[in-house]
Amino acid sequence: MKRTRTADSDYAPAIKTPQKRTKTLGGRSSDVNLESSPRIVQLMPPTSHTGSYPNTTSLHDLPAELLYEIQLFSLSATFPYTSRHIYAIFRSTTPHFRARYIIEATKLVIACNQFPSSWTPTITTWLRFGLCDLEVFKVLERTFNPLPSTLGSLVVRDVQLPKRLFKMLDGESGFSNEAKDGVVQLLRYLFTPRTLVYTGVAKRKNIDLENDNTASGDVEKVRNAALKVAADSTSEQEQEATPYRCVVTLWPVNANSQDGYGLARAVYLQRMDVVDLLLANGAMPTMKDNLAIKIALGRRDFKLAKRLLRHVKQGHLSNGQELLSIAVKAGARDIVDLLKAHGVVPDMRTVRMLMRKR
Repeated sequence: MKRTRTADSDYAPAIKTPQKRTKTLGGRSSDVNLESSPRIVQLMPPTSHTGSYPNTTSLHDLPAELLYEIQLFSLSATFPYTSRHIYAIFRSTTPHFRARYIIEATKLVIACNQFPSSWTPTITTWLRFGLCDLEVFKVLERTFNPLPSTLGSLVVRDVQLPKRLFKMLDGESGFSNEAKDGVVQLLRYLFTPRTLVYTGVAKRKNIDLENDNTASGDVEKVRNAALKVAADSTSEQEQEATPYRCVVTLWPVNANSQDGYGLARAVYLQRMDVVDLLLANGAMPTMKDNLAIKIALGRRDFKLAKRLLRHVKQGHLSNGQELLSIAVKAGARDIVDLLKAHGVVPDMRTVRMLMRKR
């Protein structure tokens, strides 16, 4: 059965956005969902054909290029789903258009949620969009332009993985095998350390960039300031060509994002390729009270449980008595021995179960 996407699956980030209280014209307060774009305009023409609108043009009569511009201006999460015709147009958009949309929508999300304007929350927000696959992410890296880049070298750490990537791996999610393979390829790319170099020439007035929070990595503030100065300049003589160069080193993303949700989900789905990838990049099976190990034991997958326990450092296993009790009930002697090697001391109830097993 073909999966029907929801309006916020691709064009809205998978993030819980807080509610904001605002005052209306009447003085009363109302709830405004920041997940909806404040720049959405009234796109549909009047339904009435009376007066001066005898031949009203509908959205379906507009060329695709104009619909793309409307979407980039409104940043609407629902506009591409208003009809089958419009959905078909936006379904065939290029990675470059999707990257432009994600960049502009990310600025809005960061501003509404008051996130710090730096690389880590920016890339984290990129990944939360359903539009962001491997091809689109590579375009984002190439087209995102931190102006001006007299910042020298930057190191980006602790980028968070969204839950949506691991939910797509579920067999009941409705995604095709090609889409699931794309998720694995994107994860492998994100876990690969890489260096991006941005160079160019920007015209701007003589402004002091050193005092404009460049040392703290506030790239977006400097970029907006430089663009504003360039736009407001009145003559070419007031501007100067300033070369910029920025070297950005991207570390592997955080394998323990969302309290280890990715590893627990991969264990539950028995996606061994994803489990090995996460473990190789520092995922800890002890997150969320040993949830990944409990899932493996609950599914009686003792081979996987042993693999997870071998990635637990000595002395880092907490609440091991519960795991020992589960292993004894399941009759997994190898798991019991591994837990004892980690220094887990059985309680009296577990000791009685061990004596009965003998």
